[in-house]
Amino acid sequence: MDPEGCQIELRLLPGRLVLQKSLSPLLIVSPAVGTAICHPNGISLQVYPEEQDDVFPILAAMLRIDPASVDYFRCSEPITAGFTPDNLHLFLSIADGLRTADEGITVTADYQRMEVAFALGGIVGKTASLGTDIPNNIMEIDDSEFVYAVVVGIASEDFRRIIRHFRHLSPFVEAFVTDEEVTFTFGPEEIALRTENGNCIIGGINGYHRVNIRLSLLNPDSLLEASELSASVWMFKSPDSPDLLSFPVQQLERKNLVLRAQNLDQLKSESEQQLSASSMEPKNEFPELNRNLYPDIEPYSTGFLKVSDLHTIYWEQSGNPNGHPVVFLHGGPGGGTSPSNRKFFDPEFYRIILFDQRGAGKSTPHACLVDNTTWDLVEDIEKLREHLDIPEWQVFGGSWGSTLALAYSQSHPEKVTGIVLRGIFLLRKKEIDWFYEGGAAAIFPDAWEPFRDLIPENERGSFIDAYWKRLNSDDLETQYAAARAWTKWEMMTAHLIPNEEHIKKGDDDKFSLAFARIENHYFVNRGFLASDSFLLDNIEKIRHINTIIVQGRYDVCCPMMSAWDLHKAWPEADFNVVPDAGHSANELGITAELVAGNEKLKNIIRRNGP
Repeated sequence: MDPEGCQIELRLLPGRLVLQKSLSPLLIVSPAVGTAICHPNGISLQVYPEEQDDVFPILAAMLRIDPASVDYFRCSEPITAGFTPDNLHLFLSIADGLRTADEGITVTADYQRMEVAFALGGIVGKTASLGTDIPNNIMEIDDSEFVYAVVVGIASEDFRRIIRHFRHLSPFVEAFVTDEEVTFTFGPEEIALRTENGNCIIGGINGYHRVNIRLSLLNPDSLLEASELSASVWMFKSPDSPDLLSFPVQQLERKNLVLRAQNLDQLKSESEQQLSASSMEPKNEFPELNRNLYPDIEPYSTGFLKVSDLHTIYWEQSGNPNGHPVVFLHGGPGGGTSPSNRKFFDPEFYRIILFDQRGAGKSTPHACLVDNTTWDLVEDIEKLREHLDIPEWQVFGGSWGSTLALAYSQSHPEKVTGIVLRGIFLLRKKEIDWFYEGGAAAIFPDAWEPFRDLIPENERGSFIDAYWKRLNSDDLETQYAAARAWTKWEMMTAHLIPNEEHIKKGDDDKFSLAFARIENHYFVNRGFLASDSFLLDNIEKIRHINTIIVQGRYDVCCPMMSAWDLHKAWPEADFNVVPDAGHSANELGITAELVAGNEKLKNIIRRNGP
């Protein structure tokens, strides 16, 4: 007999969590089997749409736990789970005598926070587990196991950090916060998450074989308050090792997502707007916020633009010729663009413009410092916009690209529809001194020594000046040697964990020469800015522009102090700190945030119309 199924309801409240299980009348004939376990990670409750005699061995295999160390039971009566600051209580009314209603189960714990995870489909191998170190070890799980996740919680700065950890783990994780009751309902045909006023945040999922509910208790002495509840909805792919399961597992599909708000305090209104904006996605009531890089694409047009008597810059266009224009500003200065830069943008929505700044990449003359200043580049961007007949565009820049994006946007705010910034660099003396005069060496002494040792001790009072002398030597080999050392120092520090392929770029003499010479030229001249605080002093000119800021917590090249200063000067911008990342845009968490930032601006453009 195919039972009609069972239903589980989770109520997420600002101060408490209630989990209830109810059975349909048909299950009197074929009762559902519930299995709950009590173990160091909390309590797991398994509910199946039909009875299985071998539930617990399967459960033990899934959770990789010793059956002897687990409390488990079957039940066919209502279940309520509650939380207090000191204990997690699971009270049961059980028919089979394994527990009594009066006895219940009480678990005392001191977890960092409360986690409620709903896993649908076949999960095998590692289960999601929270670490005890919030900044560095939120969850340990193989990314490939994720199909989709939703994170819900009460708004706070600390929960916002946790949201980003969850979102970093999988490109399919969506997050939002709420100050009203949220209800999760699981039935045989649907899983739904609804707000107190009845709006459906996510729904319409079917075909799952089990629901895995894991509860763990918040430590009231930790960074979070006890009332800050979080929940995740996880759907898993068919297992890679089906032999661990004695029953079939049906592949699940991604369904609707909810768009995360730009500012946490605006989330409720944003969510309601998304629920009503069905016209934005004709085939999907809720716009999806992608965090995956888009596939490789080729340009549909390329060219060279003569921007001065001396300089000619390379440019290209890809994506949708009729789409919303976005200009990519590469780092360095002197870094040049690469085909992978196109992948941050939806090619069906965006008209993607890449160009190599003066002296970089394919632009000519190569590595030239003459007439090469920040303000020359700002005017080059304007000349390119006019050449391509673009009225206005979105600006995207990381590292030095963030500096140039700010300078350009402040000079031409009326031409900018939105900004995405990564690895903030404000070109202040303290930032340059940190990286090139020994500060960053405390973290990467092994990478620093080759950079330092190229310079004689009597010239180490200023490495910037000492390298300028060599990078501008009349001897080409002296230039190349200095360029390689300069470039490798930055490449070795750009990732949280050094990337060997990235470091090898330092061996490319053509790339290194432009990268090192132009960077050094700009840094010796303090970016040709009028003052150390020039970019911060002019934020008022662009305060109204929708902006996403992405910063790696452990960025050694452009330390977080600069992003933090920008955030304080510009609190209206969406500020995102990736807690386990360094500088590079290629790091998983930063990549996800950058793609999501473009997606957010895309949805704003769609909502507001042309």
